[in-house]
Amino acid sequence: MTVVKDPAKALALAQELSVLLAKGAIEPVDPLRQGGGFYSAYFLVSKKVGGFRPVLDLRGINRFLRVLPFHMLTTADTLRVVSQGEWFTTVDLRDAYFHVPIASHHRKFLRFAFQGRHYQFRVLPFGLSLSPRVFTRVVAAALAPLQAQGMKVLPYLDDWLVCAPSRAQGAQDTARLSSHVARLGLTVNTGKSCLDPSQQVTYLGMVLDSVTMRAYLTPRRVDDISHHLRIFRLGKRVPYILFLRLLGRLTAASAVVPLGLLSLRPMQMWLNSCRLDAKRHRHKRVRVSQRCLHSMSRWRDRAYLLRGVPMGTIPSRRETVTVDACLLGWGCGVAGQDRAGSVVCPGRHVLVCSDNMSAVAQINHQGGTRSAQLLRVSQSLLPWALPRLTSLQGSFSARGPESGPEVDLFASEESRHCPLWFSWTEVTSPLGQDALAHDWPDTLLYAFPPLPLILQTLQRVLTQGHRLLLVAPRWPGRVWFPLLRILCCSPPWRLPDRKDLLSQLKGQIWHPDPRRLQLWVWPLQGPTHC
Repeated sequence: MTVVKDPAKALALAQELSVLLAKGAIEPVDPLRQGGGFYSAYFLVSKKVGGFRPVLDLRGINRFLRVLPFHMLTTADTLRVVSQGEWFTTVDLRDAYFHVPIASHHRKFLRFAFQGRHYQFRVLPFGLSLSPRVFTRVVAAALAPLQAQGMKVLPYLDDWLVCAPSRAQGAQDTARLSSHVARLGLTVNTGKSCLDPSQQVTYLGMVLDSVTMRAYLTPRRVDDISHHLRIFRLGKRVPYILFLRLLGRLTAASAVVPLGLLSLRPMQMWLNSCRLDAKRHRHKRVRVSQRCLHSMSRWRDRAYLLRGVPMGTIPSRRETVTVDACLLGWGCGVAGQDRAGSVVCPGRHVLVCSDNMSAVAQINHQGGTRSAQLLRVSQSLLPWALPRLTSLQGSFSARGPESGPEVDLFASEESRHCPLWFSWTEVTSPLGQDALAHDWPDTLLYAFPPLPLILQTLQRVLTQGHRLLLVAPRWPGRVWFPLLRILCCSPPWRLPDRKDLLSQLKGQIWHPDPRRLQLWVWPLQGPTHC
């Protein structure tokens, strides 16, 4: 039973329940069935604008639920798929979770009581650990027909971004989307949506500008970070949970500030040194030390937070610099030639191939938290590279990426389907390691890339105009699918649902469920061949 002694809070909760009843989100429990099921309690939190927000505490039931892994749109996904000159609109759904009904025999697990009355949720409630996954999958199914037709819409729960190559196309796609969701019974919140196409839009706390191809934190989000940083003063004892909340905010913002993860590493290392458990010690007070304040100093610079980062996919064709970890000799290899001394590639996309996994990890993850010495090296290298190179990425040279009718782009001696191939692991492959680091022959190519490399492969076809037979899933909800549809030059065909469709080690290992992948063969042509 939820007991609220404060009259103002009790009134706020009573009003909230009246609204939920009017919307059909909750229903009274049959008096004969009261007492069974699982009951949770409501609590109230203060709003910034005044008043109280009732929140149903579902932590008790969440302990008994197993949440399966699923993919949600990330900030990095969004920044990667935006194209130069695109027009944006945003669509926000009203009462999004309330559009997903709960099975009648499961509603008894979502009960609460207040002022002697018992209620249960009829729809998906906020705070349930399963809610984000369920709603994400519902949205994916709802948008699949439009995405299959080539519409570029990026959904994050109830907040969607529509991207189109022209203002007229953006308006048309937004109208189609609004009509589609209305037929499904969903309601667009016009007050929070931006339905007029623009080349600059605010989405997920970012400002996206397709003219300058840069993304920035919104001023409001910067103000929020600054407000939380002011809590931490030298010598003050602060609950550990506030450190974790600040870390969460900074981690979420790190993708939209230059070298954001690198700036976050000192704070992460300091928190690790406290050796506290996030659950058991959440309310333990921790003294703010000089080292702690120093680890936050970069994030107090408002100009740094508003500087922004470039958008778009890193071109597959990069300047490749090959180095090794041997202490004998020195120098590196650039474009297949040995070089000594300084190697300058101003304004280029650079791929560093090394046999040192730690070095590659420090470059790709902007430092780390296990070694202070390696972090100092990263803090020296990465800020030096930022103004000089367009991008910097590392690759472990003992497993170069992908290989290809004439050329297999992603293969090995055992798995190749063509006379020539690029290998992922074999240095003796005819065309070398890492197909994305080399020029591709001007012939018909074949590729069955790992799922994380599909977008890079498509971008390479788009920019270089290659002809390619691509084996990839028919997953309209993925961010790369609209580009796949654009590049597809003739009808694709589906691979048969066979248990022996995918194997490794000459048939010793079989994929457990190839049907789930929905693999199709997509004939692709880049624009220069059209």
